[in-house]
Amino acid sequence: MKRLLLVSFLLLTACSSPEPATQAVPAEATPAPTPAAKAEPKSPGVVSVEKPRWTDEDGNAVESPTPRKAKRWNGLVTGNWKDPLPHVAPDQRCVVLHTKVGSPARASGLQEMDVIVTSAGKPVKNYKDYLEGAKTVEIGESLELEVLRDGQPLTVSVGMLEKPANMITFQKQAFPGSEGFEFEVPRLRPDGGTLSSADRNGRVQILYFWATWCGPCRRTSPIVSKLHDELSDKVQVIGVSSEEEAVISKYLDSHPEYTYPVAHDDKRALKRRYEVKKLPTIALVGKDGSVVDWDISIGGVNRLVAKARELAAE
Repeated sequence: MKRLLLVSFLLLTACSSPEPATQAVPAEATPAPTPAAKAEPKSPGVVSVEKPRWTDEDGNAVESPTPRKAKRWNGLVTGNWKDPLPHVAPDQRCVVLHTKVGSPARASGLQEMDVIVTSAGKPVKNYKDYLEGAKTVEIGESLELEVLRDGQPLTVSVGMLEKPANMITFQKQAFPGSEGFEFEVPRLRPDGGTLSSADRNGRVQILYFWATWCGPCRRTSPIVSKLHDELSDKVQVIGVSSEEEAVISKYLDSHPEYTYPVAHDDKRALKRRYEVKKLPTIALVGKDGSVVDWDISIGGVNRLVAKARELAAE
């Protein structure tokens, strides 16, 4: 399987995931004027990109670049693909890995594995070239990208916002109502086969992201297991872990009391798509495949398990 290097864009009682954090597009080092307004999402899943107005000390409108303390953010996650890509030059490796929920990148229609060939008019060979173009775009403006999708050229305009002050709060607001992700991953319990989004079969689906080293997960696993034991005909529970298979299997052997099916997210695709940075993270997906709710921590797991029970009773 191809390997890639995550870099890009650009938590509550919970464990931090040991993977490296993503980066926001850095702002220019310029004096910070007083903003009169800033662009924010109007509602979950909807973005608004407006040119901000900056004022001087006397309140007069001035044109100014992004202030030093404001972080640019468009929700685009990119990386360098290790292997040569079809339809592009051998040294063009910058691909779209993910577009954050509720972000301008998601709204722009960018898709996973789109190959970025120019960023703000600058040629792109790797993610650093993409960032160089992105750094020229101010908050309230748009970044023009040229991409190749299955060999077909596309021009995409991605708005630039100020990074949300609290990403967890932003995610909690943006995930409900968003489209869920299709997946098929190896199943570790019961041993053999796969688990997939298609396995819902008219049920709602709980995706419970956990790890063997996560203390809060040890407190929430019995709650999730009880839900599986009592309502598996109406709620499909899937425990998702991206640790080494041998580590997960050893842990499961020593904890037979946790009965829910366990999926091995060996490529970390589910973890990336559901934007898991803290554990436990839990997502509730409806019968129609849309995300009903998303949360983290012990409290979040309790809340979504209760909501799953309510949906099962309807």
